[in-house]
Amino acid sequence: MKQIVILCGGLGSRLESQEQNLPKALHEINGKTILEWQIASLGKTKFEILLLIGLEDNYEKFLGIATSLEVQYGHTILLLTENTRAGTAGALKSIESKLGKKFIVLLGDILFDAPVTRLLDTLDRRVLISVWVRETDHPVDSDLVELSPDGKFSNFSKYPHKDLKILNNSFGLTGIYAMRKRFVRSIPESVFIDIPEHLDSLSKKQLKNCRGVVSLHSFRDIGTKERFVTGGEFLSVLERKISSTLVILDRDGTLMRDPIRSKKTFARYNSKIVKKLIKLNSTRSNVVFMLATNQPAIAKGTTSLLKVRDDNKKLQDWLGSKGVHLSGIEVCPHHPEKGFEGEVQELKVECRCRKPNPGMVIDFVKRNSLNPTSIIVFGDSKFDYLLSRKLGCKFEWVRFGNPLLIARNCYSLLRTVVNEKR
Repeated sequence: MKQIVILCGGLGSRLESQEQNLPKALHEINGKTILEWQIASLGKTKFEILLLIGLEDNYEKFLGIATSLEVQYGHTILLLTENTRAGTAGALKSIESKLGKKFIVLLGDILFDAPVTRLLDTLDRRVLISVWVRETDHPVDSDLVELSPDGKFSNFSKYPHKDLKILNNSFGLTGIYAMRKRFVRSIPESVFIDIPEHLDSLSKKQLKNCRGVVSLHSFRDIGTKERFVTGGEFLSVLERKISSTLVILDRDGTLMRDPIRSKKTFARYNSKIVKKLIKLNSTRSNVVFMLATNQPAIAKGTTSLLKVRDDNKKLQDWLGSKGVHLSGIEVCPHHPEKGFEGEVQELKVECRCRKPNPGMVIDFVKRNSLNPTSIIVFGDSKFDYLLSRKLGCKFEWVRFGNPLLIARNCYSLLRTVVNEKR
């Protein structure tokens, strides 16, 4: 049975509630406590839930609701208390003997629609902790992480930030983690310490054992009175989102021959991949196909956005005639390196959308109000593979087009995989 620790030992003082010392997890939104909303969001998977409720004074407040949730959802719920308040990391340290080899950790004041069990799958052999991260519109007052191309931590900064450079191209924590027990062993004993504070204390070498998974889901921290007031509206938004299997398709070398590298004057499409996509559509419910393509030739000045859009429309029509319907097409026209004759200066930038950055996918998901329960990336290069790593999802390698280009992409991809495992 999978294990999840829910940290709900706070006293809810920032909510300015009329009921003194009522933990945030027991405050009601739309007729249910935050804890009930969290348990309902866990899906059909049965968990052993370690409910870390803080001081002994909170025990009776949680007992009745925990018993009811056990009956309703079939989970095993164990109530655990602390002798003294120790922070979120210190609380985990206090129950180290009860933890399994790997488990989920969830802060008790988070509303979400993310399938938390998927985060457990991202704990590779060397990864001690996987953290769901997201683009944030308030980076100044958020704990932030910078990710390497393969999704590992390259830098972490706890709020308040000493170096403001981290505000660029960084992601905020969501309050949901997958951990190995070895990570808890590294937490110092008998001190008050939170999880972000412990992450901030890690060395550069230790950070390489931490992984950030960019989430395409929605989260709301009910940590203040203002956020609590908007919690009901947030839950209404979650109810309107569409659960789906999201399939992210690369274009050149995957769905069609690269028109820039090809000597052919006509477009050549990949008929073999269509069979896979049709089968996928028939075996899963509500499959959504999107195209995400880097087109640096636009920035280099060797093609135009109009030409790319025309090629995309022809490809979309061809796929549709075969029974594969694209719900959206996302194009990154940027390229960071300068020095090309005829290049477009305003497009020579470091952007959030050029794969392996997930910006194109994030924008598509938000625009279409999706809640991806699973994600698959189809591609032919290391950029597509690294995108799948950042999203913590499955990758399908596609071999199509020029044999020399396939061989080069294969070699580049293998080098990337080998370097990750070192």
